[in-house]
Amino acid sequence: MIFLTSTKKDVEKLNFSYLACARFIYPFPQYESMAHTVKGFLKEIRNTTKQVKSNTSEFMYHISLLLLLMTHFVAIFLLLPVFLFLKGMELYIVLVLFSVFMGIIFNYLLHEFHHVGEKHHVIISILVPTMALFDMVLLIRALDKLDVLFNLHLNYNPVAIVLVFVVVFLAPYAVDLALGKHVISF
Repeated sequence: MIFLTSTKKDVEKLNFSYLACARFIYPFPQYESMAHTVKGFLKEIRNTTKQVKSNTSEFMYHISLLLLLMTHFVAIFLLLPVFLFLKGMELYIVLVLFSVFMGIIFNYLLHEFHHVGEKHHVIISILVPTMALFDMVLLIRALDKLDVLFNLHLNYNPVAIVLVFVVVFLAPYAVDLALGKHVISF
């Protein structure tokens, strides 16, 4: 409505978004170059916005991955008292609950960062389970050293513990693979 009642001087005061529309209502030659300038400016803003979103997404991917790995590392060593004081089935129940929890977090991370690219998806699919396995091996070694140092006589099967952890940790991811929510392509 403002375009129909405005004078040429009023149109010159309009902001950029209206100026592009003013080109069609006021067919003055000087507005043609202004409209191209505004169009180029808006295109540059769109491209810059896409680049910023891409860079932010990439940054958040790396920060989230680092936090997941650090959290997992710290959580593994919080399991030390569990391994020292629990025996038998209680130990495996706590281990399964911990493994499922960490597996769900891992799977959520994969879902959240599906848009950063297939390369990053493959990297995280390999890196996180490898680090989880490494952390479990560290836990077993720490328990062995504590057993020798304090003569605790711990009775557990390290192979069974690592196997249970890895299988349960990867279970949410495997379920999503079976349901077709994740696609592996190398």
